[in-house]
Amino acid sequence: MTPKEVRELLYRAAKVMCPRFVGRDETPTARQKIEEMEDHLFLIARWRCSLEEARLWMFDATRKLEDQWEDIEGWQQVADGKTKQAVINAKRTLRPELYDGIREGKFLIERLSEQIRRLERDEEQTISRAYTLISGG
Repeated sequence: MTPKEVRELLYRAAKVMCPRFVGRDETPTARQKIEEMEDHLFLIARWRCSLEEARLWMFDATRKLEDQWEDIEGWQQVADGKTKQAVINAKRTLRPELYDGIREGKFLIERLSEQIRRLERDEEQTISRAYTLISGG
């Protein structure tokens, strides 16, 4: 899986929404609503699995980049001091693509985590509450 594929997955997952029952030509029955919510729960589960797989891939890829970052040599010659930021700047000067890759990896991991949490909230709160309201339980 590439960062580009992860981004595409994120954009597709962002479009996953709970079923909408208002504004239709025909009002669905309680049973139809429940069936749609059940289908949506399975859809959420599949999306979460895909997002979690992508996040695992990104964690692994980012860890490998961070290992390379730690092994950069020669930064001492270009560092302007020994502060943490000076070290980062020196290493960034030597390996800008590695710095950018780590930043992108962390960014994508955070976005994947956000989408996973959003789908969990849909499952645990929105669908659960809607089911209770529809079923009268």
